Amino acid sequence: MDHATGKARVVQIAGSGVTPSGQPRTLPTASTSTADRSVAGKDSNTEPDYYTAKLGAFQLSRSGLILITTTDASPGRIPSGTQQMRDSYQVQDLDSEGARHWRTIIGRHLAINLFLPTSQRPDPNFVLDVFPQHYSLWLKKRTHEVVRPRRGTSSASQSSSQQQDYFLYGSKEVIRFGSPYEFVRHAEWLMKGKPYGPDGRPKCGCKWCSDLNQMDITKELKAAERQYVEERRIRGLNDNNLYD
Repeated sequence: MDHATGKARVVQIAGSGVTPSGQPRTLPTASTSTADRSVAGKDSNTEPDYYTAKLGAFQLSRSGLILITTTDASPGRIPSGTQQMRDSYQVQDLDSEGARHWRTIIGRHLAINLFLPTSQRPDPNFVLDVFPQHYSLWLKKRTHEVVRPRRGTSSASQSSSQQQDYFLYGSKEVIRFGSPYEFVRHAEWLMKGKPYGPDGRPKCGCKWCSDLNQMDITKELKAAERQYVEERRIRGLNDNNLYD
């Protein structure tokens, strides 16, 4: 809210969705769109002061949080399989190290790739507030047995190492996302109102919806990040003026 005028401030992104009638999509207010903030342990009584997007399904907080206000997920889409397989997964709280890492990377790339114009791109501290409704991040721990032959003998030594991987579950379109870079393009699709093409497929640029190579997607995201950092260096921008 702009306290001087009494009007809500707005931010616009490229390629945002509109209603079938061609009118700008009307978003819910922050108080109604954050009803599911208890997912993965977020305190529902600490809502920040949000700005509503002019077009698209997201909101921005004064403190630099990105809130996606739509979802393609449904309850119950979590790791499956045998009991032993399910026991190897642990759901992660939003403030866990893994979840903070995912939310930081996703938020940074969403900000760099979507917010316009260039001179008002947000600073690098933007993060994803919470995962979209009914999404949850899971940690999978795996133990690997390693056998190494002893040099000059016929015997071998055996040791074990533990591997930790994170997966984001919930989407009805994708079984799971294996890295924050896999989810960035899908998050962009959600923020644009999750449009579908005439063939019924999501008009989404993630590897699962588009069949693009993840290595190419990640390279593109990191190249945009490098360009953004270089622009800041050359122009000496103070990008905290996003709402000015």
